[in-house]
Amino acid sequence: MKQLVYITGSGHSGSTLLDRLLGSHPEIAALGEIHRFSLGLHRSEKPFRCDCGKTISECEFWSDVLDKVSQNTGRCLSDLIDNFQTTDHSVLAQPSGENYFNATSAYRFLPSRLDKYFLAITPKKLTPILERLGALGQHLRHARGSHALFQALADVSGVSTVIDSTKNPMRMRALYLTSPYPLRVIYLRRDGRAVASSRMRRQSIGMDKAAKIWFSENRKVRLVLRAMKGVDILNVNYEDLCYSPDQEMKRIFRFLDLHEAPVNLDAVRHAIGGNPSRFNVDKSVVVDERWRSELTEADLDTFERIAGKEARLKMPN
Repeated sequence: MKQLVYITGSGHSGSTLLDRLLGSHPEIAALGEIHRFSLGLHRSEKPFRCDCGKTISECEFWSDVLDKVSQNTGRCLSDLIDNFQTTDHSVLAQPSGENYFNATSAYRFLPSRLDKYFLAITPKKLTPILERLGALGQHLRHARGSHALFQALADVSGVSTVIDSTKNPMRMRALYLTSPYPLRVIYLRRDGRAVASSRMRRQSIGMDKAAKIWFSENRKVRLVLRAMKGVDILNVNYEDLCYSPDQEMKRIFRFLDLHEAPVNLDAVRHAIGGNPSRFNVDKSVVVDERWRSELTEADLDTFERIAGKEARLKMPN
């Protein structure tokens, strides 16, 4: 395996589209929001499905990957299936029957604010010390589990590059601190008004909350990236990707030191998690600008008041 590429940014910014386009390259395995692998492996009710339509336990590809993880780590397959974790959330520690998407239940197992502070600023050489610290240590151990999965997947697929489009900056930092191979980052940004509109539509919240979430998510990403010394970072704009997909993908492939290849949305994939659009039969790249008709003047004023400064921030390419 040559490199791990992490797509970060705010939710609803087009990471599923970018992941699908990247996955069409013969040297790339694009995995979607792979932190959900553990959830897909263990959750029996409404499990996360592979892009092939099967559950992880049913998918022949993921079965081969788990076999390879077992070979690489020396852990028996039954132990992996029962205990293997790649997610930020300790889903297996939840009482039986609890809903993963219940905020109180899910976030109880995340690092505390103090833990996250240390995670964001601690030099890589101190990672072994961090791994002894409660929930934070568990977070880092889960990242090592992800790396074991990445390597096994690269071995099975014969690719040089693995893409994780989870976006969460704390997961990105944990992967960076524990990575045995080079990590590169694609920071995907989309017009904040479009992101806020999408979140309002899907989560039934107001602009006040949607704008604050977008502002907070992008600020956290930039703060964590600032602490990741020596990591190559490429800024990509969702609208540019939609209007000029061939040009933008060529730029991304150059950044990844990969040869240019035709991009399409028909490539066979085995991604886990992401926007439901990954199951769509529509193979065209079309910009989504529903926000222009959905948002009221009051919504736009609210967004400007809360997140206008962040929205006007110019990201160098």
